[in-house]
Amino acid sequence: MIIHKHKAFFFHIQKTGGTSMQTAWGWNRKNPPPGQHWMPSRTRKEFGQRIWNEFFKFTFVRNPWDRLVSFYCYWDLRDVFEPGTNFEDFVLDIVKRNKHEAGKRHCPSCIKCLQDPECFDFIGRFENLKEDYEYVCDQIGAEKCTLPHIHKSKRTHYSHYYDDELKEIVARKYCDDIEYFGYEFESEPL
Repeated sequence: MIIHKHKAFFFHIQKTGGTSMQTAWGWNRKNPPPGQHWMPSRTRKEFGQRIWNEFFKFTFVRNPWDRLVSFYCYWDLRDVFEPGTNFEDFVLDIVKRNKHEAGKRHCPSCIKCLQDPECFDFIGRFENLKEDYEYVCDQIGAEKCTLPHIHKSKRTHYSHYYDDELKEIVARKYCDDIEYFGYEFESEPL
């Protein structure tokens, strides 16, 4: 998402709170801004190096185990699964898919979405959403407001969805995110 008013590029990775932030900033989902789903390389090419350098570039990431549960609950609420599909089936399906399979759900790693994390001025974390959102608002001069919770689902802590084998499958699939951002599989806080 390009925020011209604030000279910022926001790269929205699914299930990281981006829709809530865009709604808070007045984004109209029926009339999305140009570049809503562009990757950093395309944004740099379309706008040129000078504008790329002038704009504040940011995104948000999320623990991959939690992010997959969020994806699953999001799609489950929309009845897009075949009857009887459980979380394990969903994870195994996501792991074997690639982004080029037409019409299929895809959940790329955050690192793959970012292409080059070093080119960002700020990478916020879903786990610190409120504080990191406020930091971004300060950086771009946007008005701070309470983030709406868009696409909220009722679910338990992500750790309840995994057994040891499934936990390891996700760890292998998202090893780049886990290593780069230092994520760990956490038990539900007491």
